[in-house]
Amino acid sequence: RTKQGAVQAILTAKTAEAETLGLAPAETTRLNDLLAKHIDVFREDLGDDPPVKVEPLKVRIKPGSTPVKCGMRRYPPLHVEYMRSHVAALEANGMVYQNNRATWAAAPRIVSKKEVGDLRMTIDSRPINACTEPMPWPMPNERLPLHADSQMYFSFMTPFGVYTPTLVLMGQTDAVAYCQSVVHQMFGELLFRGLLAWLDDLLGFAKTTDKLLDMLDQVLSICAQFGLKLSPKKCHFFLREAE
Repeated sequence: RTKQGAVQAILTAKTAEAETLGLAPAETTRLNDLLAKHIDVFREDLGDDPPVKVEPLKVRIKPGSTPVKCGMRRYPPLHVEYMRSHVAALEANGMVYQNNRATWAAAPRIVSKKEVGDLRMTIDSRPINACTEPMPWPMPNERLPLHADSQMYFSFMTPFGVYTPTLVLMGQTDAVAYCQSVVHQMFGELLFRGLLAWLDDLLGFAKTTDKLLDMLDQVLSICAQFGLKLSPKKCHFFLREAE
């Protein structure tokens, strides 16, 4: 099954879910047509898509800061194998590159996800966070670009080498502020006029189904314009309430 076919299968299940919530047949047809029109906005898995088309994040290091490089941590064999395959996927998709000359390096942490048996790699960014000046904004697995001059600061050390990211890491000092500023840049004209947004969560609302579908079309068009990719598994349509 092709990647696009897998995405289509998930979206078909999501529209069927919307039907059970009361979406009329004609409206379901329109929803399916909208999703088919914007099918390239959705990705099921990690891909080699370019970063979102916005100004890269450039961090400012506090005066007098010296490079911080962690020691090698010990990991259980299961975590080492997960890290090996995950970092290989990141490297294959241009999200990190091996950089054993990096003078900065943080330690990865492997944590369990909600699904039993699933793991996730996070980076302990506290040492570098202490050396950066935060952006003046309030608090992703978006592909947001990290300025080339700032990438080395967020390198991380694994048992098989040091890697440097090309994208913004969630957890670094400026990540939340930068992410929210990007959301405002992309969706500013729609915010509070049928759309609420906080970081990577978007909520569209309307008094009629037609207007709600119009809003969905606008949101997906903006995503296509900026190259922002969405997970079909995390999308829900025609909800009566949301937490």
